[in-house]
Amino acid sequence: MPDSTQPVIREIKTVSRELPAEEEELRAIYPHYFYQAMLYGFLIATAGGTNSSGLMPKIELIFVEIQTGLTQTVVLNDEDLQALQLHIKQLVQDLEERRAHFRQLKKFVVPPPFDEWRPGQEEARDQLILDLIPGATCLFEAPTGFGKTGLVLEQALKRLVSGDVERILVLTGKTTGQSPLLKQLEYFRESDSGLTVHALRSRQDHFVNEELEQRMPPWEIIQRWTESGLSAPKLLAEGIQDLERIKALGRQHGIPPWSITRMLLSYADVWIADFNYLFDPGVSSMLEMLPTFDPEKTLLVVDEAHNLPDRAAACHSHSLNAEDLKSVLGDIQFSRFPGKLIRHIDLLLTILKRQKACDSLDPPTEAEIIGLLRDISSSLKESSFGLDELQPENREWLWNVPYLMQDWDHPHLPFHLYAPGKGTVRLSCLDAAEVIAPVLQGFHSSVLMSATLQPWESFQSSIGLKKTSLILGHAPWLEDCFEVIVDARVDTRYRQRDRYLDVTAATIADSVDLEKGCTVAFFPSYRYAEQVLEKLNFHHAGLRCELQPRDLPLEEQNAFLERALHFDDILLLVLGSRFSEGIDSLGGKVSQAIVVSPSLPEVNALQKARESNIAGGSRAAFRAIYLIPGLQKISQAIGRLVRTPDQRARILLHCKRFMEPEYQDLLPKYLQPVEFTVTDRDFREKWLNS
Repeated sequence: MPDSTQPVIREIKTVSRELPAEEEELRAIYPHYFYQAMLYGFLIATAGGTNSSGLMPKIELIFVEIQTGLTQTVVLNDEDLQALQLHIKQLVQDLEERRAHFRQLKKFVVPPPFDEWRPGQEEARDQLILDLIPGATCLFEAPTGFGKTGLVLEQALKRLVSGDVERILVLTGKTTGQSPLLKQLEYFRESDSGLTVHALRSRQDHFVNEELEQRMPPWEIIQRWTESGLSAPKLLAEGIQDLERIKALGRQHGIPPWSITRMLLSYADVWIADFNYLFDPGVSSMLEMLPTFDPEKTLLVVDEAHNLPDRAAACHSHSLNAEDLKSVLGDIQFSRFPGKLIRHIDLLLTILKRQKACDSLDPPTEAEIIGLLRDISSSLKESSFGLDELQPENREWLWNVPYLMQDWDHPHLPFHLYAPGKGTVRLSCLDAAEVIAPVLQGFHSSVLMSATLQPWESFQSSIGLKKTSLILGHAPWLEDCFEVIVDARVDTRYRQRDRYLDVTAATIADSVDLEKGCTVAFFPSYRYAEQVLEKLNFHHAGLRCELQPRDLPLEEQNAFLERALHFDDILLLVLGSRFSEGIDSLGGKVSQAIVVSPSLPEVNALQKARESNIAGGSRAAFRAIYLIPGLQKISQAIGRLVRTPDQRARILLHCKRFMEPEYQDLLPKYLQPVEFTVTDRDFREKWLNS
């Protein structure tokens, strides 16, 4: 707005905090607003045009409080210009540091991933070199212990060094999966490469003082970071910063550890994170908001990719609980939110309170719940709340509602609504293929690797991509490492297994060979394992038996496993858990294992809804929903028992269903059964006395 002597710039900014406020407080909370407005003035002063005098314009920031419409005008001064100049100087310094880092990285000669190559590895590497091109999605299947991680990271790092990509993002489905990735990356870093790596754990894991950290405003975090003298590039250059080191820095400098992690991510060449940081809309924004993250310049690696379809579907599923909503309602009533938000939440709470358990919501109730959620989402657009007005969990609940509606309105996301218990309603996504595909296609290139991706067509369908490169790593040495026998004396189907509990317990107990160490028994569920453990303790009290504990912290899992394998005669593990899929320390330490049941998923209302979503009839649905996931869990667990050519393992598949071709065909060639036992005599001769 030019006047007679001096141009005037006025910029309007909406804010959620109460106005009026101290001007210095506004400068501390919203520094980017002042930088932006001052930059406009500086450009006008130096560009000529309407400002031929070259005078610095008068710059005004007009803050508008969303809730009340109150305004406050702040006139910028010379100190704001100096702050902008300091900010630009810091930006230039950061960019120069990044340029120097990339210069050093270009000198890095990526070493081979192995000192000695095993059969099949070089062929897989050659195919990776050919197939991993811009725009490609590669599916890489090879047995556990093949060296997939090393081969893929080698090719990814070469593309990073060459400048084809600016970052590598590695996703893994379990926190335990980060350890082998970090170990392999440490191997590459040993050559003074300058390579920087950061492993991202959950925000919850980072908390030292949750309440204080949740409420600390961003401007205060930035101020504390600046005063601390910490440097993200220097910290990364020291080595991979683990969670405990980050929490220690947080305690020392009064900075939330989560904020330190975010600072490090901006400068790291390689990120390691959980699936939800890419596929959960409520979490993925954390990466999207980082200024240095560009998927088109990022190579994506998905480890344990067989878990991706289910994990992505879980990320787009939602739960409504009466107790949670009661807390939200109490919080917003106390804060005196304007508009109809309180009324909408109160109506939704009334519906949830009277909702009883059911396999599927009736259409009127479903429509009523979705309508109220839509009203709540609309009301949130007209409301605003500060960090200190709501409890963190209630704020998260409100923030999640727009994401829920976004998922519900997606034209290709099928949902099933049901009530697993009184006062709870779940909106479960049945198939996330249509949201997985565009995420994968947004990257420069991607590799999805696992020991259990086949059948190819089934996995391609589950990620929404028909056109992918298929890479199959062959390990011929594995075929001599396993001896697999089917025990057809029992039927472990849910309705039959109680009849055979004594037989199952006796089979496990009789299999114990003290000279061979601990015998591991894999079960499809905790409940089943607990039933057999009870029988073992009663009928075979002389044996030391142990069942994996529930919810053991990550740091204690390996220690538990080491102790159990050393001291116990029998260790009971649950298929699909961290102990059977996420920990590789079983390799070479277990020479004998029993798989109790094919581990098919439980038949329930949700699974039946998924069945109806599968084309091709009931047999195709049974194969996709039950057979493939069940046999994948078994292949994952057994595959971890042998990781090198000198290791051996005998496996007993304990259920007559393992004799059926449709079950055997889904096991890898090296796990195909060679013997069958149908009588007690067979069992003694072919398993116990073999």
